[in-house]
Amino acid sequence: MSSNTLSYSIATETLSGTIGITTFLVRAWSGGRRGAKGPGAQSTPRSYDVFRKEDHGKGVHGGPIPPGIYLCRYVANHAKFHECIFLAQTLTSLFRVDANATIRFYGRDAFYIHGRGPHGSDGCIVPENEAVRLQLNKSVKNSQGTVMLQVVDPGFPLPATGIRGRAVA
Repeated sequence: MSSNTLSYSIATETLSGTIGITTFLVRAWSGGRRGAKGPGAQSTPRSYDVFRKEDHGKGVHGGPIPPGIYLCRYVANHAKFHECIFLAQTLTSLFRVDANATIRFYGRDAFYIHGRGPHGSDGCIVPENEAVRLQLNKSVKNSQGTVMLQVVDPGFPLPATGIRGRAVA
């Protein structure tokens, strides 16, 4: 029986998991315009702030997707991203409670898994390998049951793992 579960690590910039009989492992970016084709990607510690919101007027770009659980929904033809995956938020991705029981809402939504482009990511997940991304779209589209994505490891990224990406059935 398949688990239909994906995981995205902000710190290691990896998207991994299994949908049906296909296993995925691919480098992917989220936030700070990472994944952009061309210049402009940010890699400062501030660009990894999950509370950071996009403000094109001031040149500030959104941080990574907030940690939590999302439900993956296939989108055949999004107006901007074309074929992609919408990440429907659950309660776990709306706020964070710290050790002092302080609640802080992320105040961000409308996240997708989409291809690379001139802008990159302001919180969406952008896989490095386009062939793996297309296989991911196909797997979500044809999945038997719900596909869940868990976003983990907020914070500044760990050293690169050198993953190029793969989808294995």
